[in-house]
Amino acid sequence: MTTFGHRERALMALDHQETDRVPIDMASTHVVAYQRLVQHLGLEKEAGPVETHATRSHMVTPSEAVLQRLGVDFRHIGLGQPERRPNQVIDKNSHRDEWGVVWARAGEGQPLLAQRGPMEDKEPSLADLERFPWPDPRDPGRVKGLRAKALKLRQETDCAIVLGLPYCVLRECQRLRGFAESMADLLVNPTLAQAMMERVTEVSAGIATAALEEVGDIVDVVMFPEDMGTQNQCFMRPELYRKMLKPYHRRFVEAIRSKTHAVVLMHSDGAVRDIIRDFMDIGVQSLNPIQVSAAGMGDTRRLKAEFGRDLSFWGAIDTGRVLPFGTPSDVEAEVKLRIDHLAPGGGYVLAAVHTIMEETPPENVAAMLNTAYRYRPGGR
Repeated sequence: MTTFGHRERALMALDHQETDRVPIDMASTHVVAYQRLVQHLGLEKEAGPVETHATRSHMVTPSEAVLQRLGVDFRHIGLGQPERRPNQVIDKNSHRDEWGVVWARAGEGQPLLAQRGPMEDKEPSLADLERFPWPDPRDPGRVKGLRAKALKLRQETDCAIVLGLPYCVLRECQRLRGFAESMADLLVNPTLAQAMMERVTEVSAGIATAALEEVGDIVDVVMFPEDMGTQNQCFMRPELYRKMLKPYHRRFVEAIRSKTHAVVLMHSDGAVRDIIRDFMDIGVQSLNPIQVSAAGMGDTRRLKAEFGRDLSFWGAIDTGRVLPFGTPSDVEAEVKLRIDHLAPGGGYVLAAVHTIMEETPPENVAAMLNTAYRYRPGGR
């Protein structure tokens, strides 16, 4: 079989064409898991000094040399921090972001978690929303150096480039208003919910537009985050989603597609099978992370049969049980299963469902990668 370059392989698969092997992504890895993998594979020289994520100190940014040795087909870029309203440091483990949301760590080196939003304590009026200091979508800090970074990757690697956008709609409302409050608003105060989603969509779509005016002609994939499910069910009934939230998602995706021909990739954890068709309807072309441990998401053969003609799947290698607690043989079986279900006819990018956490044995990560390199659908 013909061997393809990284970018060619990735774009063919996302365009529902079969390739020499499934493309591989490795975007989210705990620094401890990464260091153990590097040591296990003897890549200490290639790894060099470990670089951690600027705002998530437990997450690693793999070196280019390691990514090349691992055969990873994608490179990820993200936006910078705003200059006009930078994070306000509260103490060494907490800060307030440009939305007014307080983020805190449980301790040194722990991940930052959204702790409190500016609209949690008191229900805002419509006038309060008008007075609220919303983030500036055109803050130059977000895009400073972005085009140069994308061009450097295009010139120095043969990989598909993924632009990660920071915001969407519901998640930002949940952080501003509180998770329970924002969800209740959809039912008991729809006027407030719609007013908030309107303002959040303006900001998030504006940020997406500004970023894609810089790199929309370079990037191959644009990813946005919007979790829509728990382990057992969607956040809301499909009918409520279609009435309240879907119009804002449509506007957001349309803003992306107006500025680029890149593949639109949506990240949504959880049991979202009941609204996958709605995601496709608004213009989503690929779905991540395919949380196979969630209700309705584990039957990947059925997902492929129902949605795979027009939707590509990105992820599906279980991080809840198999990767951290299985044996290398278990991981090999998991990878073969997902390739058999999702790769025929193209349309599959192999990746871990969630972050490869520190307890994950390096032998298991190596088994995932090695199996993906050599295995073909149907055992070919």
